Amino acid sequence: MISCLGIITKNRSETLNACLKTFLSNIKKNKHECQVVIVGDIDILQIQESLKSYVKSRNIDIRIIGHVEKRGFQNLLTKHNIPKSVVKFALMGHPQLDIDTGANRNNLLLYACGERYVSVDDDTQCICLRPPHFNLHLTFANRRDPTFFWFPNSSSDFPGFETDRNFDFLAEHGQILSKKVTELKVNQISPTNTNKSLHLPNFLQNSQNIDPRIRITFNGLYGDSGCEFPTYLLFLTGASLRNLLRNPKTYFNAKTSRQVFRASLSYSISDASVCMSTFIGLDGTVVLPPFMPSLRAQDGLFGEVVSHSLGQNSFCHLPFALKHQPPMARHHGVEAIYKDAFLFRVNDILRFWVSEYSPSSNNKNSSESLRNLGSHFLKIGSLSTTEFSALVTTTVHRQLEKLVKQLHEIPESLIFSVAEFEQDKKRLSDTIEKRLKQKWYPQDIAFNLKKETSIELLKSLTKKYGELLYWWPDIFELSKDLKRKGEQIAQII
Repeated sequence: MISCLGIITKNRSETLNACLKTFLSNIKKNKHECQVVIVGDIDILQIQESLKSYVKSRNIDIRIIGHVEKRGFQNLLTKHNIPKSVVKFALMGHPQLDIDTGANRNNLLLYACGERYVSVDDDTQCICLRPPHFNLHLTFANRRDPTFFWFPNSSSDFPGFETDRNFDFLAEHGQILSKKVTELKVNQISPTNTNKSLHLPNFLQNSQNIDPRIRITFNGLYGDSGCEFPTYLLFLTGASLRNLLRNPKTYFNAKTSRQVFRASLSYSISDASVCMSTFIGLDGTVVLPPFMPSLRAQDGLFGEVVSHSLGQNSFCHLPFALKHQPPMARHHGVEAIYKDAFLFRVNDILRFWVSEYSPSSNNKNSSESLRNLGSHFLKIGSLSTTEFSALVTTTVHRQLEKLVKQLHEIPESLIFSVAEFEQDKKRLSDTIEKRLKQKWYPQDIAFNLKKETSIELLKSLTKKYGELLYWWPDIFELSKDLKRKGEQIAQII
């Protein structure tokens, strides 16, 4: 059972209200008892009355973890021999950086430790669409991203997609999350569409050797893609590529509008996955890794560390999509698909280092794995500035070379007759070739710092992230102990 719905916010009362209204309606309709926790910078006075009305009308327990609550929890943890600098970084982020989404997610991780819960962003709505030809089969993904993409011709509407009016958000995640793969049998699943059935591949039903658990669940989204750059479009394959290149207008709108429908067609299990935390279920009964507290792309890094620390088949993508609607429409420039491509950010570099890391010995559990990975990042962060800068540039060039190769592996037979797509591929290839001749600097912090200063800041963040990984198992266990003793960090509405 899902015990908690977390909502990550950035003081956006209008979108938060729309988010709460739809998710609370779904919870009430399906008669769930679930605590709702709002985490982030928030003007409590501005939304307090509307929250009280939700509590009264829907009889739901709503709590808030804002700046004051974070400070209180930080003080509580540092009383128990956890380094103050590590706790402050985990819960508050870096003082020089204004994006602290990962820190908010860490507060929620620790608040919900020991429980299964779902987290959503405040600009989402619980309005469910099912993808075309979806099914309730359990499948094993043979690629990191088992989702498919569809694109509107002009508007943000997706006519013909199936609206699921019997949809139960918490049950969809709860029936999969933390279950052993071999437990996921027909009589244990309650599909909301009873005309379809869920079944396992025969080879898995008969297997005695594979018995992993699902630790992370995702559902799809429609509306804003959530992707900072549209370059991913040039790497689509198969049905998604055919949907993109349906006609020139569809392609042009896709690369400029950010509007997309993205979802898996089945319950798709994998041991490594792209990770977008817009909608995410988490199994807090085990030590999940922390999010990088600062900057964008912290969810991609989190997913890579989950793959590294938890082993086989930790992820499951669910066959439905919910609405993602930021307060202001977002657009890409016409040239962004190749001009702004692969301006790798701090958390991209850290993710590359996780993917390339090979421990000297097998880790016994996730806690040991996180400590060893933390020690690895501490070593990297302790390099001289010259050595560190050279390692960063070498890492970036190695990734760019892989991408050039991947770009040219897309079969020509799938490109059809959209000349602009082929031109953008060529422009992207030329852009990458130029970047391979350049020294690299972290693009998300270099724009307002001297280049040398940005490398020093990246070096410092690498070391702080290593410290966080190393201490996180202790922070997690201490949080569980404080929770058992009744120490609550959230303010009750």
